[in-house]
Amino acid sequence: MSELTEPEDILVAQREIRHLQDTIVALREEMEAIRNSQEANLQRSSANMDAEIRQLRDTITALRDELEDTRERAGQEVHDAERAARAEIEEYRDTVRELRERLDREEERGE
Repeated sequence: MSELTEPEDILVAQREIRHLQDTIVALREEMEAIRNSQEANLQRSSANMDAEIRQLRDTITALRDELEDTRERAGQEVHDAERAARAEIEEYRDTVRELRERLDREEERGE
């Protein structure tokens, strides 16, 4: 009787070994698939971060350029306003000079 059960035990053990080997292969494949998925996710995240960094740098550059343009325009406007003010002051001086001369002439005539 032990002879009959021995081959059956061997078959059962061989099936169990094969089943365990299949399980190991399946688990390795699943681990590899998870690892590949994680790597792909990491690469996508890295690419997204790189794109966001590029976009932020471009935004910073655009804002810096806009700020420099605004400073230049403001400086030009100040310069133009100063020039206009100097011209207006000169006009007032000319008007005052002319009025003084006119007043002096009228005083000379009146004397």
